[in-house]
Amino acid sequence: MLNDVIGNYLDSVEEREFDAPFIALLRAMGYWDIHFLHGSFEFGKDFIAKGNSEGSTAQFAFQTKAGDINLGAWNECRGQIDMLRT
Repeated sequence: MLNDVIGNYLDSVEEREFDAPFIALLRAMGYWDIHFLHGSFEFGKDFIAKGNSEGSTAQFAFQTKAGDINLGAWNECRGQIDMLRT
């Protein structure tokens, strides 16, 4: 039942409505120094946070999207995601 509640919530939430729960999720997963960057200047990074990676502190970047996206929408955001990866 809890899976259905969470699934229904995630299906209905708008992109920016997910920001606060996402920050809470990052904290629960052990990230710290979390910053919201969404805007025209962020180059695909909605959030940055510090976390542990292989025993060292590392900087992580996250981009959030809401809803299902089709191939056209994927092609629009793919460049930003590739920039995050590299």
